[in-house]
Amino acid sequence: MEQKINNLVTIVNQLKRENIKYALGGSGLLYALGLVNHVNDWDITTEEFKKDIKGALSLFEVEEISSGNFPFASDYKLRILENDQEIEIIGSFSIHSSKGICKIPLVITSEWRGISIGSPESWYVAYKLMNREEKANLLYAFLKENTVNKHIVDMLLNQPLPKVIKDTLVELTT
Repeated sequence: MEQKINNLVTIVNQLKRENIKYALGGSGLLYALGLVNHVNDWDITTEEFKKDIKGALSLFEVEEISSGNFPFASDYKLRILENDQEIEIIGSFSIHSSKGICKIPLVITSEWRGISIGSPESWYVAYKLMNREEKANLLYAFLKENTVNKHIVDMLLNQPLPKVIKDTLVELTT
């Protein structure tokens, strides 16, 4: 079934008009890569300040919601719900690991239907840290079959990650 993206496109077009760097991640990234057939909500990550995002999206009903309980450590999370499409904007996406707070880098790796797409490498790590093994495994298989961006992996290896995740990242690049 084709996923509705019209509200997502409207939101990202507004972010573009305001020169705000963002990337689609989460299950939206998996959908864009053809790895899943359904998206519950669209996750957008950004490094912009919350006030700037709220200002850019002032024409929309933006709700500030909890960034989530442990293991989440992001600066903020905003939600826009329109026509049964939920869009969450995550500021400075970060997750606790056993070694400290891991900042998931915002890297745009491609474009899908005019939407900037985040890094499969980064979201593999995020899903591992969230213990969402099914989604992590989908991205791991994707990365095994496609070119892995060594620069992104190096950025991730500089984060406080558990050894098992670091070892897997190194293995993906060899």
